[in-house]
Amino acid sequence: MEIGNKIASLRRVNGISQDELAQKIYVSRQTISNWENNKTLPDLKSLLLLATCLNTTVTDLASPDMNNLKAHSIQHKIYWLYFSDLVCLTMVYLSLISGRWVPITISAMLVVLFSVIGSEISWYLIRFSQKYNLHRINELSAYLRGEPIKRQASKYTKLKLALGAIIGLTLGLFLTLIIGIYLLDWHF
Repeated sequence: MEIGNKIASLRRVNGISQDELAQKIYVSRQTISNWENNKTLPDLKSLLLLATCLNTTVTDLASPDMNNLKAHSIQHKIYWLYFSDLVCLTMVYLSLISGRWVPITISAMLVVLFSVIGSEISWYLIRFSQKYNLHRINELSAYLRGEPIKRQASKYTKLKLALGAIIGLTLGLFLTLIIGIYLLDWHF
């Protein structure tokens, strides 16, 4: 966290000791020390008083940490979306397999339900990647790791996307047919 370093730096620049700062904003010296060592964070009232005493703004004190928190929140959301998408895909195939033991109408409804949920999650991921201009898996991976994104210009991007979609659909169809023929006794 950056806020502790900023408080310590601004306190020294202004020539104020931890004790003096603590008295000015009505907290203990230990509290100031905890903030400066990033053990705890100041509350909003304390941030306002700190900004006034240290001749700065609340935005200047807190903005680096807010950006880090936002990036962490976005990363967390992406991980959950990918996990949810994988769960939906697994549930689609398990629902299809369940047709062996439960009525086919229930199995079909479950397949449709999990397909729709998975499609919605995938659509949200696509919108997110467009919003943050992340078009390749290596760009998304770099973003999630907090590394700089290396953009690679390619004139074959649309062809690669179409080929990926065709391969994905073919694999999905193949897996569905294998399940249908060997587990559900489909006959053609």
